Amino acid sequence: MNHIVYIIGASGSGKTSLALRLARIAHVIHTDQLALIAAMRLCPFCKPGSAGDWGLWQALLQHTSAIEALHYSFLQSHSICLSFQGPIIIEGTILVWEQWRAALRASLAMAGVDMSRESFLWLDPSPEKIHRNILERARGNEAQLSLDQVQESCLRYSNLVLDQPFDKHCSSSRLEQVIQGLVGAPETGRG
Repeated sequence: MNHIVYIIGASGSGKTSLALRLARIAHVIHTDQLALIAAMRLCPFCKPGSAGDWGLWQALLQHTSAIEALHYSFLQSHSICLSFQGPIIIEGTILVWEQWRAALRASLAMAGVDMSRESFLWLDPSPEKIHRNILERARGNEAQLSLDQVQESCLRYSNLVLDQPFDKHCSSSRLEQVIQGLVGAPETGRG
């Protein structure tokens, strides 16, 4: 039986690093990669950075062709889900948006994934921790962000999560333990 675990968090919160640590016990889906594949399928000449544009996706997902591109991209990239019976971890900032989750759920259902067990988790470390993570990974223009800008971004993201089904966790290591408990995996002793 599948257990679907959605992990959201602001950019730089540590979602991808956490998901990579959990890849030994689950199939991991990175929504940033999935969005890029689907966007390139829709418009082969679009800039790769535009795949993460929420406004663009909000407009695109109003159209059947965009939803079909997302479904096809999902099935092509994650065909293992057709036979996988273990936990599936899906991580990404865009998962805070219900319309994106609905489109992804439809893709999972099309792949025959059992959707009866879902957990919604929010990785929400301090803005200082996120700022350190952003400086370490130095992705694009993010490394130029000040702590004040990161704090503003975290506040905007927090406002998106209000009234959403996500359980909040401030520590990546604690959230890892929670997920291992949810999916029945043995703990590794990380602290």
